[in-house]
Amino acid sequence: MNRGILQQYSWIQGPHVPARAWFGVLCFVIVGLGHVDDAQGYWKEPSEVVEGTAYNLRAGEFSIGVFAPLQYGITDEFTLTLHPILELLLTPNVGFRAEVYEGSFAVNVTGSYLQTFLGKDESGAYPGRGEGGVIVSMPLHSSFIVSGFGGIGQSFRTLTEKNETFLIEEEGGDVAFGTSKRVRDIHSEEVGTELMGSVGVNWLFGPEHMLMTQIRWREELSPERQGRAEGTLQYAYAWERVRLSFGVLVGELPFRGWSGTEFTLPAYPMLDCWIRL
Repeated sequence: MNRGILQQYSWIQGPHVPARAWFGVLCFVIVGLGHVDDAQGYWKEPSEVVEGTAYNLRAGEFSIGVFAPLQYGITDEFTLTLHPILELLLTPNVGFRAEVYEGSFAVNVTGSYLQTFLGKDESGAYPGRGEGGVIVSMPLHSSFIVSGFGGIGQSFRTLTEKNETFLIEEEGGDVAFGTSKRVRDIHSEEVGTELMGSVGVNWLFGPEHMLMTQIRWREELSPERQGRAEGTLQYAYAWERVRLSFGVLVGELPFRGWSGTEFTLPAYPMLDCWIRL
């Protein structure tokens, strides 16, 4: 499900994003808005709404935004997603959406993996996360879509340890020479498991206008902690290929700054621009 990228990856630590990356983002927005035309908006029927729903891109369709991930329809039933900017920042990630059924309603199986090697956490490890779940969407009207998601998330961390051994080789009882051997031990361990769920509504009031609202909650199972909820409200406008959205995310949103300091925000704004071809 769509979330603000700052909140979704707030546990990632490291140096500031390189200026060239932000320059590339700015160029993308300028080029994208430069291709805006007066053609009719894109959202003509519920199955064309992939934002927060169980509907997929069609084969060969392509979508990418400033914060929204790159999405590509491998087939009508399978969409591949990733965040290119995070890949450049030593944070490999990949996700997928696989159609189970599409008719009077739609069912999708989703999964994702993300791990950063940009910086280590307080334990000296590289944090990562995997998620999987099922999305169900049902159009109650040609302009009103209700969606629900349920899944599980697994946080983990990868540690790399270097063990140095000094080898002494003897020849005829005398020390001939000594060598230093360095062995790298790489292993991952689970950090936490949580159940996730969400309910959302997409309201199309005209082919160019869409209102999106969603309520999400998380219940941590291991280690056991109090669950938390958050909600989003967004408005999106569609040209033929370019879309622009803005809104707000509300909840107890944990952040970790570049210095490692943790803090909580009650809300933050959401803004995105993306292209669908």
